[in-house]
Amino acid sequence: MNLLHKPSKKTVMRSLTKLAAKALTLFFFLLIAGRSNTYAQINVVADPALSYVDITDLAGSPVDANNLVDGSFYLVQLSIQNLHPVNAIPPNTAYIRLGLGLNMVIDPTFNLATAPYNEYFTWSYDNSQSQPFIIGILHDFLPAFFDGVAVFRVKAFIPVATPTQVTSTVSGQFLNANPPGNPYRLIDQNPNNNSTLIDYTVIVGSPTPVTLTKFKALKKDCIIRTDWSVENEINFDHYELQVSKDGINFVSIANVTAQNKTNYSSSFDINNLAVQLQGNTLYLRLKMVDKDASFKYSDIIPVNGKCNTSPPFVIYGYPNPVIDANHITIANKEGLFNGKYNVTVMDMSGRVYSTKDVDLHNVQSFRFDFGTMLSNGKYLIRLQQSNGSQSGIVQFEKL
Repeated sequence: MNLLHKPSKKTVMRSLTKLAAKALTLFFFLLIAGRSNTYAQINVVADPALSYVDITDLAGSPVDANNLVDGSFYLVQLSIQNLHPVNAIPPNTAYIRLGLGLNMVIDPTFNLATAPYNEYFTWSYDNSQSQPFIIGILHDFLPAFFDGVAVFRVKAFIPVATPTQVTSTVSGQFLNANPPGNPYRLIDQNPNNNSTLIDYTVIVGSPTPVTLTKFKALKKDCIIRTDWSVENEINFDHYELQVSKDGINFVSIANVTAQNKTNYSSSFDINNLAVQLQGNTLYLRLKMVDKDASFKYSDIIPVNGKCNTSPPFVIYGYPNPVIDANHITIANKEGLFNGKYNVTVMDMSGRVYSTKDVDLHNVQSFRFDFGTMLSNGKYLIRLQQSNGSQSGIVQFEKL
């Protein structure tokens, strides 16, 4: 009879201990392997590129980079690309360095936190070196075939008062970073398209960098229309339209904000001249104010300051009453009819019987056919000019 061998308690404990040791060794092996995979870098081929850098006015219009005005504000535009058709540029593998040269700084009021493409780049400003830099660190995947233009507001300057002009360079670079410990490693498909530059010259400009090419005023009835045109609104703030009754003491009656354009035209109507502005002659001028509060004036323009209002519009109809007729003559008691008018015939309750448009040219009266045979009774004729400037009502009786 065969009896089953029963291991001792000590033997069982020894076996369990060895099994636990093997399991613990396997656990640490897997843990170490997992950590190794965490820090293993993944190579990504992409193509960071900068296609151009440009300098424009604040409206984005082209300027002559060789004639930037000292103390004026401009936009630096940097074209950023990833030319790879498939792969995105991984975060923290690349950064942009935009050098502003020796005669340009970022506008202190410009907020880099709201600069374009801050969803991809963390922008910062470094002015601790020989020239100031705008730095953009890539913190998220820049998509394949990305093509955008980052825009920064800057100020041009001449550091000393002696020279009348200075020359420098804005330069951009899209560089590999690949810091240790980053899970991705960027391999630049084409390292020859990562930089761009533009030379610029800063010159000493006039206190108010705007050129007035036209300023005119034309009065008709009680309206004075002013028109002006300018060139090169650079670092410019606003226009003030000013009026005087003696040509010496002026008051501002309108404020027009500058558009910061290379060429700009504007107009302003002085409507229904107030009593305090009326006079035999009024004098107009344009005050042009820079952002630093410096200003200059246009030439003074004299205009007729009298406001001749139209005579009262009083109309009547005859014969009245209308007997055995289907028409009436409407006359202007104080002036002439001139323009397009709408004529409406209605009864005393407002019921419309007929309406007609007539075109009159400097006549004191005109015949109006009712257009329908009116029964005996009292009626109204309403006459209104199409521009709304004249209106009147005639009451008549039909017998």
